[in-house]
Amino acid sequence: MQLTKDENRKLVEKYPFLKPKSRWTGKVREDYDYERTELDNMPDGWRIAFGEEMCAELKVIIEKHGAMEEYAILDIKEKYGELCWYDYGLASVQEYFDWEHKYRLKSRRTCIRCGNKATKISTGWISPYCDECATHLKSIQFVDLEEFYSVKDHKIPEEQ
Repeated sequence: MQLTKDENRKLVEKYPFLKPKSRWTGKVREDYDYERTELDNMPDGWRIAFGEEMCAELKVIIEKHGAMEEYAILDIKEKYGELCWYDYGLASVQEYFDWEHKYRLKSRRTCIRCGNKATKISTGWISPYCDECATHLKSIQFVDLEEFYSVKDHKIPEEQ
């Protein structure tokens, strides 16, 4: 889901922490031109379903704790069928951990491709899909999402 530079500029004005920073210096490149934002790393379906919603909630937490300057996103990706948001700047903030946990759970039940409610999960590389998107992926095997998460080893503590 690629936005235009103008759309990215508006997104970064709203959520400054989406402006990519160097992993080594913590600074934004001088020649940054809004070609991309950190949110571009999020799988499209999740970005469509709740990308901006989670940024709005995160902004409130960051501002409340006065961490806008030091907060930086390191990576956003899918891992084991759920959203992984790697960052620094909010160490030991319970609201942040609650926010992160909420969206990890939400991502497990949201199609990674289109953002609709997931009904299946792929085997091998574990990712959630809706029925429609799964039909387009002929070479991938799927299991029922609810069946997958009913297995004790796949649950996270709050689901048990």
